[in-house]
Amino acid sequence: ESGEGPRGVYLMAPPDDEEKIETIEDYLFENGLEVVIPVFTGTEAEVSEAHMENLRICDSVLIYFGSATRQWVNMKLNNMIKASGQGRTLPIREKVILIAPPDSRHKERYRSHLAEIIQTPDGDLGPLDSFITKVKSKD
Repeated sequence: ESGEGPRGVYLMAPPDDEEKIETIEDYLFENGLEVVIPVFTGTEAEVSEAHMENLRICDSVLIYFGSATRQWVNMKLNNMIKASGQGRTLPIREKVILIAPPDSRHKERYRSHLAEIIQTPDGDLGPLDSFITKVKSKD
């Protein structure tokens, strides 16, 4: 990465949330980020290969924690750690877990040292602005 051009964000979500992430995808894009979303169709091998490739090429990752289980989120965090051993030269800059509806105690209690947790109450995407600023910063 030479740092030229828009910064890439990999917006991860399970297939069930494909439509729900569209507003977030648009919001990030309108704020100048290049947004990559998962491949939702194809064989398991194709989906997995695309996933690892997205982790290799994107500067930052946003995990959408909507219909997913905690195990799914933890698995995606582990994938990010593995990506550095699979052809990524620089560490992923920003890692965020976006807590989205439906609400649950599990989500409220979710903690991680591997990623920043962002809540978007009432679908307000304003809390993503600091993430966007950090992604775009050159440092």
